[in-house]
Amino acid sequence: MKGYLTENQIAYVLFHLGMSIDLNQEIRNSFIFRKDTIEKNEKPSIIFKLDKKALNPDKILNSNGIPLLFSAGPDKKVFDISGKDVIFHHDLLKSVFYLLSGYQELHPEYLDSMGRYPYELSIQSKLNIIHTPVVNYYFRFISEGIKSFCKINKLPFNNRKHFNSFAFLLTHDIDQVDTYNRYDAIYKLKQSIGVAPTRFPRKKELKYVIKYIHNTIKRKKNNPAWSFPMLIETALKYNLRPTYFFLPKDQLHHDAYYRFDEERIQHLFKMLEENDFEIGLHGTVKSSSETAGMLKSYRSLESYSPQKISGIRQHRLLYNITKTPILQENQGLQYDSSLGFAEHEGFRNSYCLPYRLFDHNNDRMMNLWEIPLNAMDVTLMHYRQLSYDEILTTVLGMVEEIKTFNGTLVLLWHNNFFNEDYYPRIKEFYISLIERLSEQSPEGLSGREIIHRISNQA
Repeated sequence: MKGYLTENQIAYVLFHLGMSIDLNQEIRNSFIFRKDTIEKNEKPSIIFKLDKKALNPDKILNSNGIPLLFSAGPDKKVFDISGKDVIFHHDLLKSVFYLLSGYQELHPEYLDSMGRYPYELSIQSKLNIIHTPVVNYYFRFISEGIKSFCKINKLPFNNRKHFNSFAFLLTHDIDQVDTYNRYDAIYKLKQSIGVAPTRFPRKKELKYVIKYIHNTIKRKKNNPAWSFPMLIETALKYNLRPTYFFLPKDQLHHDAYYRFDEERIQHLFKMLEENDFEIGLHGTVKSSSETAGMLKSYRSLESYSPQKISGIRQHRLLYNITKTPILQENQGLQYDSSLGFAEHEGFRNSYCLPYRLFDHNNDRMMNLWEIPLNAMDVTLMHYRQLSYDEILTTVLGMVEEIKTFNGTLVLLWHNNFFNEDYYPRIKEFYISLIERLSEQSPEGLSGREIIHRISNQA
């Protein structure tokens, strides 16, 4: 990222800073954004030094363990007090914008096999900061400087927070509702003979394929994917209001096999509505890049849902930073919750609160919110292959960071991720994980409730 921030990019950063502290007009009037020239200010000022240099990952200064992406010099201090002025030594605004807006994803060197921006390419991976909400720390640095300025100049200063402890958004992506079907049976057969990828031993896959074919032919009632009674019971027990993202039927083998007009799906919609759980859209593969695909996805669910659709998560976490949010915004959606790395849990945009997305093509802040995804079952157990104890440690560690900033934790657990053949005691572990998270005293909120609260306070 070379050059100075534009006025709109600076405004974007200040909008989100204003979610952490009260940026009253007296404080805003004190801001000076200084480039190369040294001008004498006529009144007490808060001076932000702007940097035009491109990011150099090999020359990044650290302050209190937090990397300053665009540092203006060797001084590790973030700010100094000079008379009645506060001077920020490094371009924290540009560092915030780079991470929060997803700037690094604009021109990726390569994409993964599904066309996604890969974790291994990210600055979060290179600097090993995926478990640290660095942007929140930047805002803390800036807030400390502004607080000092207000104290010296006898101005009011107030912190802001949106949640009592932290918000916990439990989500379920409904990709499949039947464990045993002819398509999966055929795929299991391919895995067992080595023509389809699997991380399990082929002998084990052969054992499973026999079971899959038997249960598919006999239409056995045992169906681990239909876990909804347990999911609903667990959410109610721990006072959570999850969001269920439903995937429309579109491309064979890419999108859903079930239909929204099925009696059992209609009954499920009714149960979710009765318990005040949210119904959201799980956008099809085409919806992430095509206007027609987005419209078809939205209308498909809208026709059968008893609720107005406010939120979306893209299927397979397919997300193109210059296309997908524009399609979502044009469709009238209020928020997305796709932005987490498939391969690694943590903070993809280094922030632990909802934030507004940025339209890089038109240099503008969008009317679309992002509730960033922190952890997904497939990430934890398939990509990362963590043990149950390691998952607990990792997720609870993220919670400690999130609680520091009264932020949001978003967990994705698929309804069909309860197959004991592959993951013994998985149902027991899931319930224990929800219990441990509930012990942290979160506010259990749906996506639409989070956005309603935070947008009214922004």
